[in-house]
Amino acid sequence: MDTRFSGRQINPLDITIAGETNLDLILYGLPEEMPTERELVGTGFKLTLGGSSSILAHNLAVLGTRVGFISCVGSDEMGEIALARLGEGGVDLSHITRRKNVGTGATLLLPHRRRRHILTYLGAMAEMTVADFDLA
Repeated sequence: MDTRFSGRQINPLDITIAGETNLDLILYGLPEEMPTERELVGTGFKLTLGGSSSILAHNLAVLGTRVGFISCVGSDEMGEIALARLGEGGVDLSHITRRKNVGTGATLLLPHRRRRHILTYLGAMAEMTVADFDLA
């Protein structure tokens, strides 16, 4: 069963954005050639809001735009962290759907100077459909 997030709603909105919500986990300082079956130790780590749509919604809200956001997250800690980041920025979260049996998406970024490995789990976003949009 899906549930709507009971976040605060801002009226009226200047813009509503629909799109992906996930977290980016960035692990710095790994060698470009990464052998298997061997632990590699990074030099730095960052967890940040991910997904172009989420980042845009957050940044517009921080700049003072009244932003609504339509998206899906899993009912997990990753979803809670992503929603907290969006909420702290002032994004209206009243049209976020939580999926019960799937996790929130995540992207693991492994930068190596000018190149990077990008590994993504789509999670709840892979299940988002037109039915998630409140067109009214």
